[in-house]
Amino acid sequence: MRACKLAMLVGVCLGLWGITPSRAEPLYDKPVYNPGTKSYFELKKIESIRSLSDTLTVNMTMWPNVSKMAEKLEFEGVHGRLAVVKNLETHEFLERTFQPKTNVWIGLRFWCASRRLQYTDGTYWQPGDFHAWAPQWDQSAVEDPCWEWHMKGLPQFMPVAYNPLSEGFRWIAKEWHKGYEDLLVEYPTGHP
Repeated sequence: MRACKLAMLVGVCLGLWGITPSRAEPLYDKPVYNPGTKSYFELKKIESIRSLSDTLTVNMTMWPNVSKMAEKLEFEGVHGRLAVVKNLETHEFLERTFQPKTNVWIGLRFWCASRRLQYTDGTYWQPGDFHAWAPQWDQSAVEDPCWEWHMKGLPQFMPVAYNPLSEGFRWIAKEWHKGYEDLLVEYPTGHP
């Protein structure tokens, strides 16, 4: 009984200080409002939204297909997009709120030809802007994937994902045809 009261008191105090105790499992399928971006974010399993991709016949877990699926999702009348992470506050909000245990697609890709990063909202990352790259951020299997794809006539970009919380929750870049089962969706509603 005494231990239960202490646990409840610690939980209340942590909540008052803005600290949330760690959950055992990631938070899926629950849009959460972030006042800093005036957007709702949601962690989704691709399997839970596969019906949105009936017309897509290639690997559903590839970034281009996942991006299209995110755009078909809707919350409070607003279409989604893969999450745009432009500052430390948003990064920490996503990490703290969803606590993913797998790699998770986000709305950022590296265009090989221009050597620039572009968000799914159409804006470009600029030198000096926030970033959360993992020390081993380039996860491609070949030395120069951009050149190889160019020679084969394939899409020439590297999509960006978060690695799992257990690996530091940092950005990694992959070849465009790699697949992950989870995505972070953003619904830019502009209000709660």
